[in-house]
Amino acid sequence: MTLVEWSEEGGFATKADREKLIKDSELRESLEGVFDSITLRYTYELIRRGVIKRFITNISQGKEARVYVAEGADGYVAVKIYFTSASEYYKTMPIYIEGDPRFSHLKRGDRREIVETWARKEYANLSEAYSAGVHVPKPISIRGNVLVMQLVGGSEPAPLLKDVDLTPLSWKRAYNQIMNDLERLVVNAGLVHGDLSEYNVLYYRRPYLIDMGQSVMTSHPRAQEFLFRDVKNLNLFFRKKGIELKDLVKDDLITKWLASRR
Repeated sequence: MTLVEWSEEGGFATKADREKLIKDSELRESLEGVFDSITLRYTYELIRRGVIKRFITNISQGKEARVYVAEGADGYVAVKIYFTSASEYYKTMPIYIEGDPRFSHLKRGDRREIVETWARKEYANLSEAYSAGVHVPKPISIRGNVLVMQLVGGSEPAPLLKDVDLTPLSWKRAYNQIMNDLERLVVNAGLVHGDLSEYNVLYYRRPYLIDMGQSVMTSHPRAQEFLFRDVKNLNLFFRKKGIELKDLVKDDLITKWLASRR
């Protein structure tokens, strides 16, 4: 089923509706790579509610989702559509979901339920982080496997941290800003990112943490392990930039942060 073919109670049957969603044929082809009939319904609900007005372009694709720039109610937004057919990444999702009291009724054998729970979990994690003062994209809406959030960068998507060119002073400032956000995430939001690296940080005047579907509560049995890995990955990247790093062992940061939360 394609975007053009789908029609149910108005659906995308009319030219006006199709044009509201799609800007050009190349983008339509990109969208049809992630849209099944249920995702179409979710997306059209967001359009009818005014959350999404029009898709503009595809900005990134990972193993779990594709991200688009769209026009929203108050400017540009990022729309993350999680794949429901990919078989590799979804098998590891339950590791990060199970044990989370917010999502305690997960059915392991239901792929769509796992993916939609993952999407709701990312929305919940972003909401908690944003409320705690962590620099993340502001979450706007969630419907099924379609997540809408602030587009970091204003009218243009912000680059990943790995792709920016900064002065030594700006690299040092960026490192300290991320470390401060990690501490806020643990102590104020009660969360551990779980997959932090230069590939999961955007840079627009300062760093923003992204991709928080795998983030776990500090009560998770592997929270300390994940947090240590996050900081270790961060240090590996910034060491190459010649930045003086936090000493995880000497400063005992991980234990202090987790103890502060408890």
